[in-house]
Amino acid sequence: MCQINLSLILVIIGALFLLGSKEVLAGDCGWGGPFLENTEQADLIIRGKILTSHEKSALFPSGSLEIEVLEVYTGTFDNSKLRTTNDPFGGIFLVGTEWILALKQGSKGDYIILDCWSSYLKIESSVVGSLRNTPERDAKQRVGLDEFNNLLQREDSPLLNSYKEGEQAGLQQCKAWYEPKNGILHIPAVNVREASGNLVTYEVTLIQRLPSFIFDLDLNSVKVHQQ
Repeated sequence: MCQINLSLILVIIGALFLLGSKEVLAGDCGWGGPFLENTEQADLIIRGKILTSHEKSALFPSGSLEIEVLEVYTGTFDNSKLRTTNDPFGGIFLVGTEWILALKQGSKGDYIILDCWSSYLKIESSVVGSLRNTPERDAKQRVGLDEFNNLLQREDSPLLNSYKEGEQAGLQQCKAWYEPKNGILHIPAVNVREASGNLVTYEVTLIQRLPSFIFDLDLNSVKVHQQ
């Protein structure tokens, strides 16, 4: 089995340690990255118009939004209206405004807005929000609705294209490779000693905050390395 010694990359080791220990709570997740890097976490992605907004209260302890569903991008939803059981971003969803929202479905069929990453994009004359990694964390980008739909389907995803380029270049599975154009660093095997003392080998991908030399761990890419 191929192995790469990355003991000096403390940020990666720390992130994987937390992942392996399974002690990270949802409320302590911090900023997990832009919209397009986290879509696999959502059960439903919609474009909708805010009909009502309820702040946190005894009746709505986590806040609530009633949304007119204009378009469903990912997942299945057959009704014209949807109510979330939370509003974690505190008053940005004004009545009458349109948004693209990434939602998680609860055990009772309810929906919550994911709050560990940029899970919302505003619709103005185009789609505005934190779409992809940039040198400035959570910086806003702007694309048309058609372009957004293409990006969401990953047809033009920089991450997917970089994987394809790596495969076409004939790179071996056990070699790390870096795509400078899109700032993608793929690491096929890194050993991490978890809290239990067991040594686990992960496969990970890092996203560069271009043009700096700072990298963020793509949590969606983390998986146990297969021999």
